[in-house]
Amino acid sequence: MHLMDPGEPRAHSGEKPFLLLTGVTGFVGSVLLGELLQRGHRCVTLIRHPGKNRDRLLGLLSDRGVAAEHLLGSGRLVILGGSLPDELPRSLPHPVGAVVHVAGSTRFNPDPTGDPCRTNDDGTLRLLRWMDLHAITAIHHVSTAYIFGDSPEHAPEAVPDTPPPFRNAYERSKWRGERHVWRWGRRPGRTATVYRPSIVVGDWRTGYTTQFSGPYIAFAALDKMRRTDLHRPDQPLRIAAGRDADLNFIPVDYLAELMASIIEQPESHGLVYNLVHPEPIPTSTLFEIAGRIFGVRCVHHEKPGADGPAPMTPGERRFLATTRHLNPYLSRPHRFERTNTSHIEQRIARSCPRWDEPAIGRLIEFARRRHWGRKP
Repeated sequence: MHLMDPGEPRAHSGEKPFLLLTGVTGFVGSVLLGELLQRGHRCVTLIRHPGKNRDRLLGLLSDRGVAAEHLLGSGRLVILGGSLPDELPRSLPHPVGAVVHVAGSTRFNPDPTGDPCRTNDDGTLRLLRWMDLHAITAIHHVSTAYIFGDSPEHAPEAVPDTPPPFRNAYERSKWRGERHVWRWGRRPGRTATVYRPSIVVGDWRTGYTTQFSGPYIAFAALDKMRRTDLHRPDQPLRIAAGRDADLNFIPVDYLAELMASIIEQPESHGLVYNLVHPEPIPTSTLFEIAGRIFGVRCVHHEKPGADGPAPMTPGERRFLATTRHLNPYLSRPHRFERTNTSHIEQRIARSCPRWDEPAIGRLIEFARRRHWGRKP
């Protein structure tokens, strides 16, 4: 992969104030940081324990074709210590024009530290207060397309006034964080832009990912089943899902390109963007494709074992236990407004690529080579 020459930033960025990014050692944050640096932006990053995590960040950027060591030397990339909600720097080495807040906890259920609420709710509120102290008046906030929880309604590109029926602590914490940001952005002289991605998966062209949650858990379960005695070639694996259910996921390269384009266009700020796939893949189709790749025949069944003569097989029970937290997202289709997102796609002549068997195969093959995120 070609490494960019940091001495030749793209002219359109000029010498604008720095962007400050949180969450840059995470999957979405690292890819977005790489996209912004390749476009010539100057960036300040907040990372926990820089002495320990600096090399990790540089490695993630190298994966995306960014020669971060040179950018550090030229001052176009700055690493500061900080984390949410624990500690934020008292001072900044450069003027910051906007914060790009990507950091967040993706835990579905509360843990002993208080996450996901501690990071997504309390951490976001503390960040906004810190921005006021440093006279930073713009934020680009990454939320989630699923803040409407189990609501059957079409999800608008707007912030709801009342809490919807949440399915887990993650959705609730992201809704609260988004509300903090939106209220802050309504104050005079402030601008808040909200990005709501659906399930983010690997790069569409290469399958590259550093995050192996969501559909990857189901893929890994199929891969493991194929190699155990739970797999019975004469018995199909019945996947529990709603009749019309689909999974809405988007490739990380598409997400980073759209976000960077919005960040670069002030006229596009102050809105909510549902960054979701316009043609989500039906759950039945996804598992048929995955089953062919793994050699496990998967069939759709709304309630395996709940009716009819055949109880759940040991393999089905194991698969259901492994993927249980995904069940709420497999029960029915989710529908999202994409008006603002479509306008950006038209403006930059970019559309979300369609999912087909080769594309799903690239996601699976990359994740397999990385042992599903586990040490070999």
